Amino acid sequence: MKTTAQEIMSTEVLTIQEGAPVEDVLKLLINHRITGIPVVNAKREMVGVVSEYDLMAQIAKVDSANKVDLSAPFEYTKGARTISTGTDLDEVVHQMLDQKFRRLPVVDEQNKLVGIITRRDIIRMYYYRARLT
Repeated sequence: MKTTAQEIMSTEVLTIQEGAPVEDVLKLLINHRITGIPVVNAKREMVGVVSEYDLMAQIAKVDSANKVDLSAPFEYTKGARTISTGTDLDEVVHQMLDQKFRRLPVVDEQNKLVGIITRRDIIRMYYYRARLT
């Protein structure tokens, strides 16, 4: 029996709505000690991912007084890779290793975010499986 994304994904996913200010994204990443977060629209459809890299690139564009505009809308990677709930574990691992992804959002048939799989989720699953055998 094959393991699917639905079996290992985390369903309590922090998200940020597109158009939110930079400050809101920074607070989420810092306070939750994460490196990126799915971006959703008002219908909770996946529209992208914002990562530390995206924010660093945006923040590096400071004005002449070297001040970051925390109220500006954040910039993010649009059209980020997602997987479906039925994606096989081997494919999840393959994508993460080949693309060096830290996270893969899981979406349903309507492109609504239903979960996320992180590197830590994969490592935790392999650890517990090894301990059970």
